[in-house]
Amino acid sequence: MQLVSSRFGVLAIAAEDVLYFPAGLPGLENCRTWVLLADARHEALAWLHSVSQPQVALAVVSPCRFGRVTPAGIA
Repeated sequence: MQLVSSRFGVLAIAAEDVLYFPAGLPGLENCRTWVLLADARHEALAWLHSVSQPQVALAVVSPCRFGRVTPAGIA
């Protein structure tokens, strides 16, 4: 599948890499299909990019970058 991103240009996305959120995300309920893209310049950063609305991409960071993740939160 091909994603034409306003931010990253034309991207080839494998169907198995598409994440589906049945209810969307808070504030983005109409965006239900997403793909997680690594940032080439910043290893700590990734982008949760909407497949259905290519102008929407959210910067994300793993909580592990901030400490040890436990069931109660980040230690």
